[in-house]
Amino acid sequence: MKSAAPKPPVPTHRKRSSDPYPLSEKIALRRRARRRTLLIRLAVAAGVLALAGGAVWLLFFSTVFSVRDVNVAIEDPAGVVDEAEISAILGEAEGTPVLRLAEGELEERLLGIPAVASARVDGAFPSGVTVEITARVPVACVGAGDSCEGIAADATRLDVGPDLMATLPKVSMDLESEWAAEHLQGLLDAIAALPEDVHGRVRGASITESGLIEFALDSGTIKWGRSEENEKKARVITVLLTQEAGTYDVTLPGAPVTY
Repeated sequence: MKSAAPKPPVPTHRKRSSDPYPLSEKIALRRRARRRTLLIRLAVAAGVLALAGGAVWLLFFSTVFSVRDVNVAIEDPAGVVDEAEISAILGEAEGTPVLRLAEGELEERLLGIPAVASARVDGAFPSGVTVEITARVPVACVGAGDSCEGIAADATRLDVGPDLMATLPKVSMDLESEWAAEHLQGLLDAIAALPEDVHGRVRGASITESGLIEFALDSGTIKWGRSEENEKKARVITVLLTQEAGTYDVTLPGAPVTY
């Protein structure tokens, strides 16, 4: 009987890997590396948020960039705007951060002043505000009897001094009457269309029940007719007034008459 083949010897040790770290240590090292990366990212994010928060506070809530310089330009040839009233409104904006300035609200408050026709407010970084205001211009003095109020072309009542009042065309009309509600705006449209040199010669203005307008000059009368084609009539009357006459009729601007 043949004897069994001898079994190969079992090695008493394996060849060691060149990697000095066992698998468990490698896993632990990777976990620590991921934690370090996560902590770094969190620290960077926290820093960015802190910087952003500081910037927001600095720009929107601190006094570093708050309103200190207010520059106001007022176009007011008739001098009807009360500058103290303007300053009182704009003064409330001082100390407000420029980027939080409510320009629209300030404009609405300025437009609430009857003498103000238009207003624009712009914040000027870092600490300024520019304001542009255009005033209404009185075109007539309207009132019943000896009373008289300055009136703008849109029928807004204005506080006008006596010297200026004396230069305005006088319209005898009760401002609270139904007659004024029906006829005043048309009359004012015609007055506002007059060239400046012609307007300066008008001493009074009237309108009939049928809507026919007349202007009393320092010498003579203008028969304007209805409040229509006002710009065309204004051009025609400028030429007609170079002629000597007592009455200048532009009721039909295409066929004016003097006599």
